[in-house]
Amino acid sequence: MKNRIADDINDLRIYFHKIFEVVGTSTEFSDLGHFTSYVKLDMLCNLYSCLDFWLKQICKQKQLSLKLNLKFKDIKADDEFAVYHKYLVKVAGVNMDDVNKEYINLQKLRVIRNSIIHAGSHAVDIKKISDIPGVTFHETLICVSKEYVINSIEEAEKYLLSASNA
Repeated sequence: MKNRIADDINDLRIYFHKIFEVVGTSTEFSDLGHFTSYVKLDMLCNLYSCLDFWLKQICKQKQLSLKLNLKFKDIKADDEFAVYHKYLVKVAGVNMDDVNKEYINLQKLRVIRNSIIHAGSHAVDIKKISDIPGVTFHETLICVSKEYVINSIEEAEKYLLSASNA
């Protein structure tokens, strides 16, 4: 599973870099307008989908390999990402201490992703994500830098590989 996760993340990394080559990284008005801003937001949605998919797979694999009666769907938490994390730590006994910073940042990515999907890329609660380096706002419209996208890929990869290694 670890190799498949690394392959998927690497495929996303290659895909994102190709897009950056084609459309550039400007968030200012240009011939493409704010098109590049939306492309980067789409990248974050793709990344979060990958993260969500692999966390489900890791939790299912842990349940089977450890013969756990409790399923991740039985866990209560504030959001689905927290459910996966709580299941891995509390039920499967995976030590995720080394990726606590990544977990916190990926939770912020989740908030951004939810704003993209459910609020037309406008921040529902700017306070929750205003402190993230590489995230700015055009009024309430979320804008992200290329560096934020790249950092998010790295954090997702580190978090997923830590979860799958245990």
